[in-house]
Amino acid sequence: MKKEKICSKCSKKLPATFEFFYRRKDSKDGLRAECKECKNKVNNNYKLNHTEEIKEMKHKWYEENKEMTLKLSSNRYYNNREVILKQIAEYQKTEKGREVKKKAYKKHLQTEKGKITHRKAVRKNRSKRKRNMGFIELIDNPFPKEIEVDYHHINNLLVIPIPRRLHQINNGSNVNDHRKRCNKIIKELYDIDINYIMEE
Repeated sequence: MKKEKICSKCSKKLPATFEFFYRRKDSKDGLRAECKECKNKVNNNYKLNHTEEIKEMKHKWYEENKEMTLKLSSNRYYNNREVILKQIAEYQKTEKGREVKKKAYKKHLQTEKGKITHRKAVRKNRSKRKRNMGFIELIDNPFPKEIEVDYHHINNLLVIPIPRRLHQINNGSNVNDHRKRCNKIIKELYDIDINYIMEE
């Protein structure tokens, strides 16, 4: 017959097993006095009421054990690489995962490494477009280095540089609408009537 144990919190009589009670080495039966359900409630309430305190404790512990933590994380990753990558890929398909990825990417772009990586990607993409799409610049980039630019296609062949922020604001799923909005920007920046050029 299986032994039973009464929870010190809810007074429920439950099987005295690890399924219903957490371990405790210094107790006679090796189990905690309260059941898992009650212990989890206590833990969750504590987390809600001490969020900042817990965050500071975790940060402090990480800084004090940084080398060991990185080594363990590295070992865990290389020993379970395929499984972890699969889990990451599945998580990034979820709405929350996409949002987390987007925020992480924005944060990365603010770092020096992120800026360098982004510039390389832009140059690579621009080079690829030149090779595969007959990328022809109508106007040389007149903007200083501080202003990031996109090369806007006025058709499937010709491009004109415009500030990236303006280009992104006027982006959209409909290509024709996007081009109409950007043509107005080009008109203001360069005093060029794209519609007239296209007609010619």
